[in-house]
Amino acid sequence: MRTSLVTGAGLVLLAAGPAFADDRPTPTTGAEYNRTMAETDVADRRQEQYSPDGVRIADFLIFPKAELDEQLSDNIYAAANRRRGDLTTTLSPSIVIKSDFAQHEISLSASSDFAFFKRYTDEDTQHYNVTASGKLDVTRDAQLTMSATYDDGSEPRSSPDPNLGRHPTPVINKTVSVGGDYHPARVWLKGDASFQRLDFGDVGTDTGAVIANHLRNRDIVQGGVRAAYEIVPNYFAFVEVRANNRVYDQPNAIGVNRNSHGWEERAGTDLELTGKLHGDIYAGYLTQDFRSSTYKEVSGLSMGADLVWNPTALTTVKLLVQRTVEDTVDIRASSYLSTQTHLFADHELRRNIIVSVDGGYGRNAYQGDGVHQNVYDGGFKLAYKFNKMAYSGLIYHYYQRDSTVDTETYHENRMILALGLQY
Repeated sequence: MRTSLVTGAGLVLLAAGPAFADDRPTPTTGAEYNRTMAETDVADRRQEQYSPDGVRIADFLIFPKAELDEQLSDNIYAAANRRRGDLTTTLSPSIVIKSDFAQHEISLSASSDFAFFKRYTDEDTQHYNVTASGKLDVTRDAQLTMSATYDDGSEPRSSPDPNLGRHPTPVINKTVSVGGDYHPARVWLKGDASFQRLDFGDVGTDTGAVIANHLRNRDIVQGGVRAAYEIVPNYFAFVEVRANNRVYDQPNAIGVNRNSHGWEERAGTDLELTGKLHGDIYAGYLTQDFRSSTYKEVSGLSMGADLVWNPTALTTVKLLVQRTVEDTVDIRASSYLSTQTHLFADHELRRNIIVSVDGGYGRNAYQGDGVHQNVYDGGFKLAYKFNKMAYSGLIYHYYQRDSTVDTETYHENRMILALGLQY
C-alpha cells in the first residue's frame, strides 16, 4: 500500500466540464490567417450555416453559450473495489469576447460548470474559469503574446494522486504567461515564460481525519527558448532549452522539502506542409533535481509530438506525445515520470455532422517507491449541429488504470448526452 498524506488509496472521475470543446469561430477578417478548407482542421472549421455569428459591438465579437450534459458513469470514484455508478447533470454557461482588429488581438473568456450528482451529492462540484489573452503585432515578423488565467475547480477523482476525501479536492490555479515569436525569412525564434500558483484545499474523510492538501501548495516558474532554421521549404530544424523551478510553501507530511528545479534539452523538426501535415516532433533529455537529499535526481529521455494530418478535406488525424516529470503526494516517491500518447481522428460526414474517435496510452513511473501505472482510454463522439444556435452530441468513453498497487487499479465506462445553445 502506498503512503500519502493519509494512509490508503482510492481514486476516480474527471472533473465536471462541458462535453464539447469551444467551437466559437475565430474572426476570419483582420489579422487572422485565412486558411483554405483543406488546411483547416475538421473540428475547428467554420461552417457558415452552422457556426454562431456572435454579437458585434464595435471591433469586438461576443459569443455566449450554454451547454447541458447528462452523464452516466459506472465508477464515479474510479475505485478498484468501491465501485459506484451515478447520473450527473452538468450545466456549463460561458462567454467569449474576441477582437476583430486589423492588427493585434484581444480575447476575454469566462466559463463555469455546475455538476449535480443524482445520488452521491457529496461529489457535486462548481468550476469557474476566467482568462484574458492578447497578441501584439510588433512588426510583420515579430509578435508578443500574453495571457492570465484564474481557475477555481476541483481535482478529478481519477487523478494519479490518491484522493480519499469525502469531497473532491478543491484546487485554485492562477497562471500568467508571456511569449514571443520572431520569424524573418528562414529563421524562427520563439520564447515563453510563465508563473503558476497552485492552492489545494484540505478535505475531511469518513473517519473524521483531515487530509492536509495545503502541503501541496506551490509556485511553479517555467519557460524556454527555441531557435529554428528552415533547412528545406516548410521543414524547420530546431533546438530548444526549457527550465522549471518548483517551490512549495511547506515541507510534506514527514518534513521533507519537495522543492526542485529541472532542465530539458530538445532537438526536433517543425513541419508546415500546407494542407496536409503540420506540427512538431522532438527528442531530448530531461532532469529534475530535488533540494532534499531524501529524493534522488530524476533524469531520462525526453520526447514529444504534436502533429496534425489532414489526409482529405473531410478528415483530420492528430497525434500527441509528451513526457514530463510530475509532482506527487506519495511521500516515498520524489515524483513520477509521465509518458502520454494520444491519437484523435475527426471525420465530417456532413457539414453539420462530425464523428470522432480517439485512443490513448499513458505510463506513470513513480521515482523512489517502484510503483508503475499503465493508463488506457478510448471512445467516440458524434456531434450534430441543428443550426447556428443549437447543437447536440453523444459521447462514450472508456478509462482503465492498471497499477502495481491493487487498490489503484480501476476501470470506468462513461456515456454523455449533450445539448447546447449558442449565439
